[in-house]
Amino acid sequence: MNKSRRTIYAMQAAAVRSSLAWWILLVTCPGLPNGRPNDSPPHGSPTDQGDDVVASTVNGRLRGRKEHVTDDNMQVYIFQGVPYARPPLGDLRFQAPLPHAPWTGVRNATRHGAHCAQDIPDGRWFFHSIPLFMPHDRISEDCLFLDVYTPTMDTSARLAVLFFIHGGGLFSGSGAQYDGRALAALGNIVVVIINYRLDALGFLGTGDEKTPWNVGFLDQISALRWVQSNIHFFGGDPEQVTIAGQSAGGLSVDLLVLSPLTDGLFHRAISQSGAAMTIPPHVYTNKRLPVDDFVRSSWMCPENLPLSETLACLRNASTEDFVKVLPKTAWNGPVVDGFFLPDHPKTLLKNGPVKNIEYLLGVTNHELGYIVLGENAWFWNYITNHCRRDIRRKIVLSYGNHFQCKEGVDLSKFIPNALLDLYMEELDPLNQILGDIIMTVPTVNTAMYAADIPVYLYEFQHRPSWHHNKPDHIKADHGDDLLFVFGAPFFDWPRNPENTTWRLNFTEDERALSRKLLSYWTNFVKTGDPNRRDTDTTPDLDLETWPRYSREDQAYLQLDLNISTAHRLKEQKVQLINNMLTCSSAGVRLDRTWTLTTLCHCLLVSVLYLGIS
Repeated sequence: MNKSRRTIYAMQAAAVRSSLAWWILLVTCPGLPNGRPNDSPPHGSPTDQGDDVVASTVNGRLRGRKEHVTDDNMQVYIFQGVPYARPPLGDLRFQAPLPHAPWTGVRNATRHGAHCAQDIPDGRWFFHSIPLFMPHDRISEDCLFLDVYTPTMDTSARLAVLFFIHGGGLFSGSGAQYDGRALAALGNIVVVIINYRLDALGFLGTGDEKTPWNVGFLDQISALRWVQSNIHFFGGDPEQVTIAGQSAGGLSVDLLVLSPLTDGLFHRAISQSGAAMTIPPHVYTNKRLPVDDFVRSSWMCPENLPLSETLACLRNASTEDFVKVLPKTAWNGPVVDGFFLPDHPKTLLKNGPVKNIEYLLGVTNHELGYIVLGENAWFWNYITNHCRRDIRRKIVLSYGNHFQCKEGVDLSKFIPNALLDLYMEELDPLNQILGDIIMTVPTVNTAMYAADIPVYLYEFQHRPSWHHNKPDHIKADHGDDLLFVFGAPFFDWPRNPENTTWRLNFTEDERALSRKLLSYWTNFVKTGDPNRRDTDTTPDLDLETWPRYSREDQAYLQLDLNISTAHRLKEQKVQLINNMLTCSSAGVRLDRTWTLTTLCHCLLVSVLYLGIS
């Protein structure tokens, strides 16, 4: 998971080419080849066949199944592996998604579709530690599927819809890792969870109509188009859609809010541990540069071919070839393309809300505690406790692409002692500062920029009771909020396929916390306010009032077993990191004093680092 992820910066991107206009027509015209087959029944109520249920969609009929949420014995209808776009195979590789063709008969939708191409074994340890299990190992480029969980098949119900985008750094993960049945049943909403293309197959391109950048995000838009055309068949209301995501999914949410291509496709947004600047965007002036660099690092095709021949070579390569080179390549980031992303996200945020929608967002209080670093966590903790020089070096080495300095500048000189003083009070200063750089600061900045519209900010602080392998000082790690939001204590959370006896055990306090978080989230999905219940279907849990975020008092909610309100989340750290990343020299003073202990420690660090590297 700790792969080398390079970000290439150049000057501002050129204006969008008129040749991309065809895709604008495609995504804004749901009536393009989406007609239902002649032999499909009229759209209406589904056919209930015991535990199976058959529903109609624009493209044809689907067979799903009926299940229950264990604790409340509440009924949920589940449709899995539902195609929302044409398989991007052959000549369609690297292209924007196209509408799926209609089918005849009844299509089976009772099991998950394939995961988008990725290295499953490499990512398994990471997801299992959250825990999010891959229910199978099937990968394919035919992966543009979504899953639907709904408490009703009444097409007139018009329930609010939660549209969830999975995380995984834009190079791993799958919608199949998540189960929306508790959110759907206990929250009385429709839950949609999607796949989208990843890594080079989702983000490598040249910026023209045949190989646009950001096709992974265009997949997400295509899935949102599917929701607009079809969700009423599952009891959902296309005029009450909330997009949500965690980690890279949270980043995706923020960019979808900023994109002009998504107007009218959703009405609220939730970002968990991810925001627009979590992965800074690429900016290219030479359109073939990313392709040439990919070929150079992957060795998949000969170098120095004409661009058309290079692209033909990449289209003819196998899916397995792409998966094999993932550890050597770094094509998992958004691109300022003038189309999906018309300008740099920071510029778009500064210019004010692009969409006047309610926003709920937040972080865990220890984003880089253990899960993201994995097997390297012990090393990073050990080498950085006392050596400021090494902390500076690691910040620049790991996240220098977050700095907004001119090329060739020594970035370490912008890391002030005042900032390091704050983090030296932590047991793992480097992990804490890096977690705040990539998660906390972008999230707080987004809340500040969007404060003119209803914004609700949180910090999740509870350490799950099942985490026995982490150091004691780590509380809520990256992803620790997910199972509580999805209501995992109220049903058998998807099992570990490698250990069929595996089961999570929640305490009663954790069950209560999960029920409150589920209520906050579904209240927001229905009403735009996490405090406000829509009907009597949402229980009165005596929820702590969640204050609206403002630039003046910057109130946020601390989500722990005892929920409370606080103000100005990590205010001093956020301010100093913002100064650092914008290359402000205010308050910067490098250490010039060295003790014998510090010098010896840093020498030991260097020896260890060189030996491990």
